[in-house]
Amino acid sequence: MEEAKFFYEVTFNGKLILVAQSIKDQKYIDLRANVTFVEEDNKRLATVPGGLDGVQRVMRLFLALMHIGYTGFEIPFKTLGVFRRLPITQDFSEEKFIDAFFSVEAALNLIGVVISTPPQEAKPPSQ
Repeated sequence: MEEAKFFYEVTFNGKLILVAQSIKDQKYIDLRANVTFVEEDNKRLATVPGGLDGVQRVMRLFLALMHIGYTGFEIPFKTLGVFRRLPITQDFSEEKFIDAFFSVEAALNLIGVVISTPPQEAKPPSQ
């Protein structure tokens, strides 16, 4: 991250979420987190219906619905970054910050559920 006016590493429910305000762009507070996938995660997710492409589409859809930005979404998954940028406007409040913070935490929960999806066995076509 670029030079920051402030930078906090917050552990919430076992998840590390970075909270920062850059010196260059002081009109926003950024909330960020990263999730690292290992080779076994990709192998397991490749077995679910739709494979890795399907997982990618579903996660992108749900992150968009949650107003969460993301980076590093190439297949195979390696490190997925999620973020929320919160504008500091006249109506900025603690409630808006908490809502944004919880949305990043919810995105991490979503990714955690996806990562822990059990492998699926190939079923023979029904006759």
